[in-house]
Amino acid sequence: MCTCFASIGRLLISILSGVFALIGVVLFSLGIIMKVKPSLLDSSLQSAQGSLQQAAALASFPVPSTDININDLVGKLTIVLIVLGLFFLIVGILGIIGAYCEVRIVLIVYVIVVILLLLSQLLLVIIVFEYRELFDSTLKEHIKEVVKNDYTGINGTSAGSMALNILMISQGCCGIDNYTDFSEENAPNWQFRSFKDKDGMQHNLVTPMVCCKNTSQAPSCAETPDATDVNKNNYNKGCYDVIWQIVKDNEAISIGVVVGICALQLLLIIFGIIIIHQKGKLPV
Repeated sequence: MCTCFASIGRLLISILSGVFALIGVVLFSLGIIMKVKPSLLDSSLQSAQGSLQQAAALASFPVPSTDININDLVGKLTIVLIVLGLFFLIVGILGIIGAYCEVRIVLIVYVIVVILLLLSQLLLVIIVFEYRELFDSTLKEHIKEVVKNDYTGINGTSAGSMALNILMISQGCCGIDNYTDFSEENAPNWQFRSFKDKDGMQHNLVTPMVCCKNTSQAPSCAETPDATDVNKNNYNKGCYDVIWQIVKDNEAISIGVVVGICALQLLLIIFGIIIIHQKGKLPV
């Protein structure tokens, strides 16, 4: 019976490890592409760029660059993808060598890695869905620091400015908590808070123009009284809560996927231990 389970285990681990390795190759390749040839993925930004450029032009601002690329926005995410890709690839190779080639010491390492991966996933799910305050005290404050140190406005070309502008346009939100994140104290680098257009008309913005529900109405939609009109501006709708709501709305799906992945990992661990036990008396 043990021999039968071990044979099934070798087949299962080999197949799933091959999937792990394939995922690793995909993630690694995507990271390399985004790092070396980001222009291949730039089409995903065209819609958001159009909205930014339209609003900036209406306000007589310098129009944001049209050569914005994915690499400008994701920054270190490319490194994360490359590292994750290598991790999945290595785990997959370990599983294939350990199970298919029956190398016991490699299989032991593989089982330990899968156990650690399983525990880390469970911990992450518990933190995300039960202890949001842990994120609020760290992640939210970090994003607010990006607003304070990096945000320059609708025509900003820094990674922080572009990411925040696209987030606010795509999700219909304003700031991290609300429009007060763009006060002089919280966003000292926000340009054109007060400016004159090409006709010499003075404008005093209460919110960035990307907070407008329709950027084609810029800049009036970001000025008093329209800036605090819920029908014209998203001034009181923070992006942080919007993101969390997306997570909550997909909670059942997310948990279901994680449970399925954890169940597969548990099977890998069990079958791995069975194979290790069977080979225990054989030379490594």
